[in-house]
Amino acid sequence: MGTTKTCLILIALVLVHLPIANNARSEVVHVTETGRGEYEKGVFTPGRAEFRYRFDVDEKTGKAKLTELIRLKNNEIIQLAVDYVIIASEDGTDLSGLLTSPTRRKQKILTLVGKPGSLATEIIVLGEDFFEYCKASSGRLYLATGSVRRAVSVEEDTSRQIQRR
Repeated sequence: MGTTKTCLILIALVLVHLPIANNARSEVVHVTETGRGEYEKGVFTPGRAEFRYRFDVDEKTGKAKLTELIRLKNNEIIQLAVDYVIIASEDGTDLSGLLTSPTRRKQKILTLVGKPGSLATEIIVLGEDFFEYCKASSGRLYLATGSVRRAVSVEEDTSRQIQRR
């Protein structure tokens, strides 16, 4: 009887603390490209917007993850998961805010670095309403810009996506 009671108390304690452990929520960020291009041998070649992205961003752990990549022209889902490290977080109040353009100065801006493959490195700048992207690979720089839409949490965003399907 004593062992059963002890087990029930331990289970109750774990269940009570589970929601607290899950409070370190990640934020979901949806990004849609509005422009894209390549830079090679000193020449920039503009292109069309090509992708829509979904990132899970966890500022507490300093990590982010690309969880969805969709080709805009045909809604094709591309299987690619990339882990990123948040290397900078600016809120516009520090000295670097003076270098930020006036339209972006009051925004929180995160800088992410990731390796989508052994020969490529990506740097992503995520603002509250903008996105800048650069990938160095195969002797070229791939550049993109876009707009951002933020969701409340990973859990809420996932449940919205399930309801749509």
